[in-house]
Amino acid sequence: MTLFPGDGEFTLGSMTDFTSVDMRERLKRINATYGQANIIEDKCGYGCSDHASWYKNGFATLMPFESTKNKMNGNIHSDKDTVGAASSFRHSAMFSKLALAMILSW
Repeated sequence: MTLFPGDGEFTLGSMTDFTSVDMRERLKRINATYGQANIIEDKCGYGCSDHASWYKNGFATLMPFESTKNKMNGNIHSDKDTVGAASSFRHSAMFSKLALAMILSW
């Protein structure tokens, strides 16, 4: 869920509910050095993805998302969730870059 730049390219939503403060801070540090994305803290308001179950079971979690919740792809997980004019592979590549930097930072 990284292809739709609802808040603009290179802007990601970082969910603060059911996520670990230390993981969110690590993302900010990695981003400052390698990503330069605009990170907007946001909330799902419920266990909106797999990270919530992991968090509830004591695992450190992070939920960077393609946009803030209010500007997310309204067709996500439906038959209308296809690559189209609103898709951005550059936006999606930013997530891969940040994920790799996060892995290498350990």
